[in-house]
Amino acid sequence: MFKLLEKKSTPNNIKIGLIAVLAFNLVLFPLFPQIIKGIEVPLDSMLDLNFGYTTKEAYLQLSNLGEDGRIAYFWLVAIIDMLYPLVYGFVYAIVVVRQLKQNCLEKLRWLVWFPVLMAFSDVLENVGTLLQLVSFPQQNELASAFGSFFNQAKWTFAGITFLVVLGLFVYSKKRKQKVRLSK
Repeated sequence: MFKLLEKKSTPNNIKIGLIAVLAFNLVLFPLFPQIIKGIEVPLDSMLDLNFGYTTKEAYLQLSNLGEDGRIAYFWLVAIIDMLYPLVYGFVYAIVVVRQLKQNCLEKLRWLVWFPVLMAFSDVLENVGTLLQLVSFPQQNELASAFGSFFNQAKWTFAGITFLVVLGLFVYSKKRKQKVRLSK
């Protein structure tokens, strides 16, 4: 996997990927529900943005959406939020790979698993959300527990990925400063 990502970790691919991540966050997520049902899905109703939730909390958030909101949320999760983890997971993975390669840290290639696990957890979280939406108004405790578990896993791996990327950039900057000082 590292070799494949290494081939794709070009500055151009990283720029394109970051633009795609921004497009998802600034355009697709806000506008998609309006396109589907002509309504807005409030951020506080999206289970994805919690750090875990109970069945009762999930049911309350989904209830607050109303019927049209749940339909729009279903399609948002089924289409946009299933593609999004693939995009951001790939982007963060190639950023990590590029930083490892540039800093001669290939022995730490296992760090690339954190963005991959983050994206995988997000997809599974979305499956839990979709199952809850299709079960509504029934409270699906298994789907809720499944979605909540992978929601927490996603946010945990997101935090670790952030620290890995930040750490690699700091290391890179210090390494460049050290090289400049030695000249």
